[in-house]
Amino acid sequence: MRKFVSAGAAFYMLDKGERLTKREMFHIYDPVRFVIWPRRDKWDVLERVGNDWLRLTDRLFDSEN
Repeated sequence: MRKFVSAGAAFYMLDKGERLTKREMFHIYDPVRFVIWPRRDKWDVLERVGNDWLRLTDRLFDSEN
């Protein structure tokens, strides 16, 4: 797992088979969190809003960037 923080937003990039721990899922010091992980041969992304993880789009991306 890789983590990148910029201007209060935390981005977690997971490798195939990795999962977020409870600490990463519920960490209070990163007010904006995104998780990016491989799904099939593309990449998927979710954003943490309050206590919920929301799908930003139904689209899958060609890279984690």
